[in-house]
Order: sequence, then structure tokens, then C-alpha cells
Amino acid sequence: MRMRKRLLGVVSLVILTAVMSGCLFGPKVSDVTGKVTWEDGTGISGATVVLAGVSAETNENGEFALTGVKRGTHTLVVLIDGVKAQEKTVTLMQKTETVNVQVLPKLLRLDAPANVYAYLMQPFPAVQGDNIILEARLKVESNPGASWAPGIFLYWGLLDYAGVGQGNDGKIVLAHRKHGLSGQFDKTADGVVLGQWIELQIELADRVYVRARPDGSDQWVQVGQVLRKDPMTTAPSYIMVGKGYEGDEEAEPFLRNSYTGTGPDGAAVFSDVRLYVDGELVLHEDFIHLGNWEIFYDTAAAERIDFTLVPR
Repeated sequence: MRMRKRLLGVVSLVILTAVMSGCLFGPKVSDVTGKVTWEDGTGISGATVVLAGVSAETNENGEFALTGVKRGTHTLVVLIDGVKAQEKTVTLMQKTETVNVQVLPKLLRLDAPANVYAYLMQPFPAVQGDNIILEARLKVESNPGASWAPGIFLYWGLLDYAGVGQGNDGKIVLAHRKHGLSGQFDKTADGVVLGQWIELQIELADRVYVRARPDGSDQWVQVGQVLRKDPMTTAPSYIMVGKGYEGDEEAEPFLRNSYTGTGPDGAAVFSDVRLYVDGELVLHEDFIHLGNWEIFYDTAAAERIDFTLVPR
């Protein structure tokens, strides 16, 4: 009798230990709810939340619910348009957990040698208007070059485009050779300085206007202007961000031309690419991800070129 009681006691202890450790009925899990928002607190609908192999889609308010997630420390991933937009390390310890995620804007860092092309490109939105403005923030960190200076572009065709960037010594570089708007202009007296954040602007109105200003200023500095001739009287075909050069009529389209010799390695950082049509903001690229862009670069210099999204 004593042996049976002792045996029953041992069995009970084993069962209790198994239950407490989760071995008998499998690993402990948590039910996780939360909300995915933009930086301003607005909920993001249609995003996919993935945590420890369990996924769910956010509703119209950005809310999500995950059931049966294995407890422990995991990396939660938010996908927007099917592309990873944000990560967050979470530790699940309770049966129910609340996890909120804020998707933050990022900076685009372009590392590339001087004198080579390396840029992002996307089609111009399907909107019509008489006045078109493209703007972006830019900070050159090192060796921007001259003709291949990092900047922004509106592109129609092989020799038809408008571009503005910042090159050596902080000079503003205009790329619009066929249409008579090109050159390098020193605007340091206006606060446009190499190594500091600046803003660039291309405006298509009755003429093509190119401007720059120190970051945070409310006054644009005129850099150049030219008559708006065909085909620039229509909407551009593409928007580009990065480094490119036209070459000549025998050159590659889409500014995919490099100099015969590459220069020293350089770096530039972009943020807040904005496109306005007739005063309406139709594109604000804050580089949550690069899923909306095509990436082009000189493969001969591939080991020296990198497009990276970094925290602000």
C-alpha cells in the first residue's frame, strides 16, 4: 500500500511538472493584439504583421490580432505592400499581450563612387496638371562629384530631362544640357553648404525653374530657369533620385551612363521626396521601404555601390 501511494505521488509530481513546464500539452502561447500606425498616430490598414510564424492583416484602423503565438522573445515584422517596413523586438510572457508598432520614416543612403550612375526610378503618377513641382531633402557626406552629382530628376526621354543636385565644394549642379540649363553654381552665401541638409526643387510652370535652400528655410534660392519646351510641356515619364548623366545620342537611355574612369567613393543621404501637381501633394516618399522604386546602377562598380535605408 505504501509503495502504491509512493508511486502515485511520484506520478502526480511528474504530471504536475509537465503541466507547469508546458511539456505535456505543448509550449505556452500568447494571444497578441495591437495597432500599427504611422509616425503621426494614424492607423495603417492592410499591413501584414508577422510574429513567430503567425501572421495577420491590419483592419481599417490599423488593428491586428494574432492567436497562439509561442511565448518568448521574437522579432515582429510589419510588411507594407508586401515589403518589410518595420521591425520590433517583443517578449511574450502572458496569455494575452498588447504590442503596438509605429512605422517610422527612414533616410535613403546612397554609397557610390563619383562619375558613375546609381539611382532609384519610378513612373510619374497618372495625374495631369499644368504646374509640377518635385522636391527633396539632401545631405552630401563625401565626394559627390560634379556632372554625376547626387540629386533629383524629372525624365522624359534620352536627352530630355531636368535635374538638380549638389556637387563638389557644395555647388548646385544643374543637369539640363540639351535645353540650355546646365552648370555649377555656388550658393554658399545663401546658406547652401556642403555637408549640411539642403532642399532641392524643380518646378515646371511657364518655364522650368530650379531652386535650392538650406534645410528649414522658407525662402527658395533661384539657381536657374529656362523656357519650358516640348516635350517638357507634358508630364514627365519618370522620377529619379540619385546619380545619372545623359551622355549623347548614342548613349544609354535613362541616364545610365558612367565616365570612363570612376572617382573616389562618395555618400549622400536623401529624405522626403515630394511631388506636387497643381498644388496637390500626390507623392510623399519618406522611404519606409523601396518597394515602389526600381534600382539602377553601374554593374562594373557594383561592389562599391549600396542603397541603404537608415533610421532618421
